[in-house]
Amino acid sequence: MEDTDAASLKEKSARWDKLVLERAELEGFTKTEARKILAEINREAEEKIRAKFAAETVQESDAANFEYAKMAMCENPNAKTIFDLQCATWNHLEHLIRHDADTKATFNVLRKAGAKYPDPKHFATTELGEALYYCTLETLLRGKSDRWRAVLELLRDGLSPDEIFIDLFFDEKFQEKFEMR
Repeated sequence: MEDTDAASLKEKSARWDKLVLERAELEGFTKTEARKILAEINREAEEKIRAKFAAETVQESDAANFEYAKMAMCENPNAKTIFDLQCATWNHLEHLIRHDADTKATFNVLRKAGAKYPDPKHFATTELGEALYYCTLETLLRGKSDRWRAVLELLRDGLSPDEIFIDLFFDEKFQEKFEMR
């Protein structure tokens, strides 16, 4: 079996289907009736899921994905979960820049500071993304309290993520496994 969430979900779904069919047959339904019951259950479940996601904004979805990626990385810090956390960090950051005044202010300061680079917006986004990623890892792996607001202030004061999180970079094991590539 593949070691992925999709393969795991397929396996669980197949087990669920089998259990429902067996239970329906035990209750005296024919195989055809049991399949109809299963189809109805699956249709209702799909409708509920669609309705939930239709009501969820992209911002809410990305925030939920960020939380899921943090949880998955804590449970099993491997190359896949680390990469998933890095990706979720960038998506979450987009919304923070748009909707969080403190993050937006820091983005604007960094964009002005990055005027010497070909793409100041890219510079600002990269600095913020690395800071959010390392801040998240510091909280998850080291048990430190979340200091995102303080990190934003330090970035506005001209420090880089490398300077803010210098203690992480002196840890060779951390650097090998978690450094942004």
